[in-house]
Amino acid sequence: MVLSIAPLLLVTMLVAVGTTTMRETRLGLALGDASYSIFLFHQPCMPATLLILAKTMPWLPSSLAAIIRSLVGIAVGYLVHIFVDKRIQRYMEPIKTKPKL
Repeated sequence: MVLSIAPLLLVTMLVAVGTTTMRETRLGLALGDASYSIFLFHQPCMPATLLILAKTMPWLPSSLAAIIRSLVGIAVGYLVHIFVDKRIQRYMEPIKTKPKL
């Protein structure tokens, strides 16, 4: 069940926007740019989110908790992309474009 939440959210977003591909939306571009950070950070965030939800909201249905866990994982990965990856890329840009002697 939990593994099918992320693709379900993706398809729902595509249907809601009314496009045929993710690359046609600003949200799709942002998620595409941040996809590697999301891939790296969503897995550690999901158990932590589950613990927090279990302690603060034990009455929450498991299906809603799974959606929240997925969204938190995506959000953390996106924030890492914005605040870490982009800064590293800006720092490395002069090094990449420096002419070789």
